[in-house]
Amino acid sequence: MTAPQYVANEIADADAPADEPIVADRRAARLLSVLLLLAFLAAALQFVAGAMGVLFVDLIQLIPSQTEELIATTVLHGSVALVAAVLYAWSHRQQRVAPTWPRLMLVVLVVYGALTVDRGFAVIYPRPDKHVPILTRHAARIWYHRRSATGFGSGCYIHTNSLGFRGQEIPPKVEGERRVLMLGDSITFGFVLKEEETIPRQVERFINEATNGNDVRCINGGVSGYTTWQERDLFENEGLDTQPDAVVVQFCINDMIGIIGIGRSNPMADEMDFSLNQSSHWSGIWRALSYHAAHREHQELADRQRWAQYDPTADSETTGLHEIEDIYDDPPAPAVKAAWDLCLEDLTGIKQRCDEMGMPMVLVYSPDTVEFGDDAKYRQPSNILKDWAEKQGVPFVDITPVWQNAIANGAPADDMFYDAIHPKPYAAGLMAQAIADVVMDALSATRR
Repeated sequence: MTAPQYVANEIADADAPADEPIVADRRAARLLSVLLLLAFLAAALQFVAGAMGVLFVDLIQLIPSQTEELIATTVLHGSVALVAAVLYAWSHRQQRVAPTWPRLMLVVLVVYGALTVDRGFAVIYPRPDKHVPILTRHAARIWYHRRSATGFGSGCYIHTNSLGFRGQEIPPKVEGERRVLMLGDSITFGFVLKEEETIPRQVERFINEATNGNDVRCINGGVSGYTTWQERDLFENEGLDTQPDAVVVQFCINDMIGIIGIGRSNPMADEMDFSLNQSSHWSGIWRALSYHAAHREHQELADRQRWAQYDPTADSETTGLHEIEDIYDDPPAPAVKAAWDLCLEDLTGIKQRCDEMGMPMVLVYSPDTVEFGDDAKYRQPSNILKDWAEKQGVPFVDITPVWQNAIANGAPADDMFYDAIHPKPYAAGLMAQAIADVVMDALSATRR
């Protein structure tokens, strides 16, 4: 019997005369059996999903709120199955049941079915975790830090000030104080690092120790996942509010990759996109709909900022990219050259604004560890930035030889990096020292 025929029979049975109790008994028993089966299967599926989340934690990686949803829905389905079983046993002991029972059971089945679907979506689209994510949506830059907040971001709990920068509140500028605004991505922000271990804090300490003073303040303008167009917008808005005397822009190969579009398939980018667009609504269906609406708006904004709308390696004939390693080819592939042009355009915009404000700009290149290899092609990113910096008259700090020399002198690579791009405290200190030396010279030049 097909599903439509079954429902039609139930309605026909419901319209039968009330003096036929055996019909009502049969309908009620059948519907209770269906409810019992559905509830039992749903509870079993939720239990299996939860068990797999525990057994295969590295593969499935359920977040705490998903685990809570799984537990809640498993209890719900188990409770419904228990109630249905009790009612089923009770109905079999009765000589007859009320004729309205089949209609009531049909309503219960429909409501329960809708609730089951909703709870399924609730697991897939969970509420935000109980810890407050430090990132929030931004109308122009897609995401930014919550202001004056304490929350979780880039592997650590941090505090932001009223401008949204990591660190304490910035007091009014006093006479003789020199401020350095440091722009960048998660490397500048301080991925996993404590506040005092971040590159801006270490640069500040090195400069003040070298000058036997306390008049230099470094402002952490790093935001995880940012590339050059976002850093330029941040500089033009919140950045200038800090009244900087110098600007340091930290560049990583991910800045260029993000503009090409390869970064769109990056798991970290996907996780960031999901966390930005989560809803706290009780309904799983509502959370799913609101997520996809917000995601579409997010993506449209990203596309307007000239990110590729597809994976460029899937159209290698046009882009010249067959795999991620091709970004280092010289001459660069068409897509890579276009991305570099856009990055350098943003850097030029920052430099022009600095010139207007009469303050120096320093460009820092932070390499991927793959660039430590002997193949000359891996020098391409630093060479492109060095050429730009020389033409613009911008001091350039290439961190590649700094880290290479440390490894050559016996520093274990595993003790220097969390992954291919993020430095641990020791490597961050080496990077900060190299930056501090150049920034001191730049600040001294503006005093003369």
